[in-house]
Amino acid sequence: MSTSVQVLSIPDCDICKYVGPPPRQTAQPAAYDGKTVEGPWANMCEFHFQQYGVGLGTGRGQKLVLKS
Repeated sequence: MSTSVQVLSIPDCDICKYVGPPPRQTAQPAAYDGKTVEGPWANMCEFHFQQYGVGLGTGRGQKLVLKS
């Protein structure tokens, strides 16, 4: 599996929706689709990927790239 994937649209960050956005910011678009330290997979913005993501690669996650 690649460390990136092309998508037709960028989803919202799942963690921003349920936990809240980064401090002093509004909800962010997702930058990654990956496994979290809690176990489940989620679409995550850069901020939340740094907090909850387990990395990129097979069984870990992928960076979302908007298809042009």
